[in-house]
Order: sequence, then C-alpha cells, then structure tokens
Amino acid sequence: MIKTIKIKNLFSRFNYSIDTMSDGITIITGPNGFGKSTILKIINALSSSDLLYLLQLEFHQINVVFDRGSATTIEKTAKGIKIDDNVFEITQDMAASLQRIKRRPWIIQTSNGYIDRRTDESITE
Repeated sequence: MIKTIKIKNLFSRFNYSIDTMSDGITIITGPNGFGKSTILKIINALSSSDLLYLLQLEFHQINVVFDRGSATTIEKTAKGIKIDDNVFEITQDMAASLQRIKRRPWIIQTSNGYIDRRTDESITE
C-alpha cells in the first residue's frame, strides 16, 4: 500500500506531496485542471506497470514510499524514463504507440493487438 506519493513538476507547474491514511480513506481535492485525476492515473499506471502512460505524462519526478518502507523513484529523462536505477528509452515502436494513444486515447494496446475501450472491440492495424 502507498504511504506517500510525491510528484514534482506535474504539467511543469505543480508539486504534490500526498500522505495516505493507513486506516482510512484519503481524499484528494482541488480546482479543475490541477491534476487530481492525473494523480489517480499515475497510481494506476504504477500498479499496472504502464510505462507508456508515464512516458507521455509531463512531470520531472515521482517518489513513492510504501507502508513497508520500500520506495521507488521515477524520473523523466531526455530519452525516456528512469525507474530507480533502470533506464527505459523510447524506441521507435514505443514512440509510434505514444502517437496513437495521443490521437486516440480510447484505443489501448494489448498482447493480442489493440482494443477500443469504448466498445471492447478488437482492432487490427
């Protein structure tokens, strides 16, 4: 379970430090456009290892501390993303996938091809 999540320069504007409640509910509030939904999407991307979402997101660094004391740091680099000591560079295939996602965010890539999230229809290129 996440104990603390810190996000630096989300959208090149916002810095967040959120401590979660270990025995209750954590509520994130703020004006429209300040990144509430994006923070939840970041947590989802971390839990599902969705590197493409993190690659397309504009941020400098994300620090996550878990309740058992372990921690993870994610940083944007000029060529991709760095998670702890591992660097993941954007390949041409990943860049093409990012472009498709930006143009059609309802289409997601799976191991068997692509799916339209709106209809759950399989799509082939």
